[in-house]
Amino acid sequence: AKNLKNNDYDFVIVENHASLFLTLKYYKNYLKFKDRYFYHLHNEIHYDYGCSNIICSSKGIIGVSEYIISTFKRFCNKDFGCNIFQRSYYDHVIRDRKDYEKRIKYIYENPIKWYYEKIYEDE
Repeated sequence: AKNLKNNDYDFVIVENHASLFLTLKYYKNYLKFKDRYFYHLHNEIHYDYGCSNIICSSKGIIGVSEYIISTFKRFCNKDFGCNIFQRSYYDHVIRDRKDYEKRIKYIYENPIKWYYEKIYEDE
């Protein structure tokens, strides 16, 4: 948690266990890394360690199977009391370096493109 507090990273990946979200909870690191932390989920979530909102606010889920991803979605929907995932949302398994670079480019460039959309309104 102190490492996250004292350093800045392009993104944070929380590996497999929900208890690791405590590192984002302490020092309010989840605010510092808003929209930059991902959950690499290998199996079901059995306990949220008081971090359900932080878990469900992950920018993305890196799952090993559709079953794991659907389990995560059910967990978050139950916690929020409604369906919070957009329709036709899907996760992508990165296959190689070229695919990784393509996804990173999209992640960085997509918010810039929003400015040029016809429905964009300056807040």
